[in-house]
Amino acid sequence: MSDEYEYAALRVVPRADREESMNGGVLLYCRARKFLAAAVDLDARRLHAPDPTADADTVRALLAAIAAGCADAPDAGRHFRWLTAPRSTVVRAGPVHTGFAADPAAELDRLLTVLVRPLARGPRSGTGGPVLATSRGMVLFEHLFPSRVRVRTRCLPAAVSRE
Repeated sequence: MSDEYEYAALRVVPRADREESMNGGVLLYCRARKFLAAAVDLDARRLHAPDPTADADTVRALLAAIAAGCADAPDAGRHFRWLTAPRSTVVRAGPVHTGFAADPAAELDRLLTVLVRPLARGPRSGTGGPVLATSRGMVLFEHLFPSRVRVRTRCLPAAVSRE
């Protein structure tokens, strides 16, 4: 039986003035199972892209502290709400989303792969590749929405003239 869960990506913002972020982990809370956990995976190369002076060791320590705090939380729901509250720090939670899963731990690992780890390179049309552009110009990720991937990719113009 699947239970409802809530999750949020842990965003790393090396320079708040530039407001550029990357995902460094995922929080997942399942009320029915009293499950709260965080999985983290920081890619230092991606962290240094917007800010070469960013301290990857400090960011890793912050992410590890969040993951460790989830394991010891006596009130999982309250702790999840506290972690996902808006804040202006180097590591902050993104918006909260919901889903259903029979195994929250396996779902956490899947979300870490989908939202945090680099995309695998592959074909670019409905055959399991990472990205599909729809007719409206939206980008869908096939591993997030496999049931919607039946449309062929279409090239979008590089620039649109305003004349």
